[in-house]
Amino acid sequence: MSFLFPQHFFSAIILSGFVLTEFVSGFWLIRNKFRNFLSWPLPIFSVAGVHFLTAEEPAGFRMIALILVLLTGMKVVTAAAYPTLRFTWFKWTLYCFAWVGMNPEIFFKQRSGIDQSLFYRGVLFLASGITILFLLRFFLLPGSIPTGVVYYVLSLVVLIALSMILHFGLLNISAWALQQLGYPAYSLFRAPLSAKSLTDFWGKRWNLAFTEMTSVAVYRPLFKKYSLIVALIVSFAVSGLLHEVALSLPVQSGYGLPLVYFVIQLMLVIAEQKFFTRKPGSVWVIAGLILPLPLLFHPSIMKAVFWQFVL
Repeated sequence: MSFLFPQHFFSAIILSGFVLTEFVSGFWLIRNKFRNFLSWPLPIFSVAGVHFLTAEEPAGFRMIALILVLLTGMKVVTAAAYPTLRFTWFKWTLYCFAWVGMNPEIFFKQRSGIDQSLFYRGVLFLASGITILFLLRFFLLPGSIPTGVVYYVLSLVVLIALSMILHFGLLNISAWALQQLGYPAYSLFRAPLSAKSLTDFWGKRWNLAFTEMTSVAVYRPLFKKYSLIVALIVSFAVSGLLHEVALSLPVQSGYGLPLVYFVIQLMLVIAEQKFFTRKPGSVWVIAGLILPLPLLFHPSIMKAVFWQFVL
């Protein structure tokens, strides 16, 4: 797992410095009357700084570092859209570091009850994902990255296992833990396999943190000022650019491919809304997501990071 750790201790200090700067300055920015203008440079300059100052570090560490500063910075951007909320340092810390979701309002509401299934499902998915990676690492793979069709099939299995560990495992457990503290946290991935359209998948079921962020920071302002189609196009473009940060910058390769993936998703969503009179169904959703997936998780990031979990 050395690919996840920095080769130089100074890189860890750099990362900590950027995150701490975002955290502290963000607490002040969200109270400033120019908050919407001042908040956007925070993730942009932080990502640029981490990218250039950790250029020689392993791709796995760079991916974690870039995602961490991007996530923290976008927390500030999103929170700036809620000027009536008055964070304490405790709530601000929880929002920035204990909750991947982008909805800050949960820290100003009382939960109605504790969903114990979040914990049980989280543990089950976590254990299942680890088991799949264990089987791949010690029983099914020859110790090298396969080629051809086998590469694409097993790459999908690796991604599913990692998603089970993080998205459906650790994030559900963290939501349950916040409920224990009295906050109405919730699952950010809501039965994505039940989606009957890509509009439903991206808007209501997959990664609600991303949905909340783009909705508040991009979609709503543009929808009010321009039109639905403009808001939709820019939202998917921003999603593509943010995934460039997470999946292309770490390996300094594959630039443009994640953006193309989200352009394809945009076109499919527009096609749904324009040409379909009812939801097209699961086959359409799965095909639309998986067939272009090698563009999003391109070979450079797969081999440098995700495949390293099973080699």
